[in-house]
Amino acid sequence: MAQDDPEGQTPATRGRSRATTAAISTDTRAINAPPPPEDVGTPPGAADPPAAASDDAAGGNEGGGAGPERTDAPTGAGERDGGGGGSEDRTGQLAEAVEAARNALKEKEEELVRYKAQREADAAEDKLVRDYAGEENALRLADEDLEDYRQAEISFLHRFLDSGTREKIENAARTAQAEIESAGSSVKTQEDIAAARRKERDEAKDEAAKARRRAQELKRPAASIKERLKAASAIRSEARKASDEGKYALAYWLIMPGGRLEQAIKAEPPIWRPEDLRKEVKAARAALEAAEQRLADREEALKAAEELLAREQARLDEKRRGFDAAVLEKVAALNPPIVKVA
Repeated sequence: MAQDDPEGQTPATRGRSRATTAAISTDTRAINAPPPPEDVGTPPGAADPPAAASDDAAGGNEGGGAGPERTDAPTGAGERDGGGGGSEDRTGQLAEAVEAARNALKEKEEELVRYKAQREADAAEDKLVRDYAGEENALRLADEDLEDYRQAEISFLHRFLDSGTREKIENAARTAQAEIESAGSSVKTQEDIAAARRKERDEAKDEAAKARRRAQELKRPAASIKERLKAASAIRSEARKASDEGKYALAYWLIMPGGRLEQAIKAEPPIWRPEDLRKEVKAARAALEAAEQRLADREEALKAAEELLAREQARLDEKRRGFDAAVLEKVAALNPPIVKVA
């Protein structure tokens, strides 16, 4: 029969399985089969396996792919909907990669700068050593020549200078150096004196400040006493609050003998009797005048000490600058008369 001969198949059916061809003919096995269960979503004939196979094959070969396209559509829509988030994540990754690359580039550029600097330093050192090597022999010869001259000249001058004169000449520099050291010692002594005068001046300044505050308080005695009482009252309130809250240790610490409240009560200024206030005011005024005079005296003493220090420092600087001249003058005085005549 034609349907059994694969070679006799039409172009539309060639290559299909025999199950597909058989599905076209009547299937007598399904005549007495029980009805399939009700399924609204199942199309007629879907329960027949050969027919299902035929439909699948037809969908694959003849382009009846409406079902697969509908299945792919949600996937494509999801990719389009989520494309923004994925794009943002990719942008962040690329930005991080770019930043990392920039940092790496910066590190390499800095490393390159250091490397070039090291190469230049090494090249400069190599050149320095080569240049020195070329001059070493001449330097040694010049040094040896100077030492030879010194030894020969010592032997020559021994003919004109006895040992006593030579010793005085050798000591000439020591004498000039001793004068410099003496001047330096004078500077150090004067620095100590100036420091002591500065300390005395600072102490006098503190005393004058205290006397000034005392005199200021006595110009407004009641107000000054009220300020002290206000500070003490604040400590009392703090102690009461601590006691009410059961913080008895803190309350006792505030009001105990020698505690903060007692210190505030006994602080200056006290409560005077009117007849005693006049005496306190006069005493405070006298103390302020004395303190200010003492401060003026200390200022003058400090000024004098600093001026003397400046003179001693100048003398030291002068001796240092004139060291060579002083030595040459002493040495010239030791020259033998016979050499002068010659």
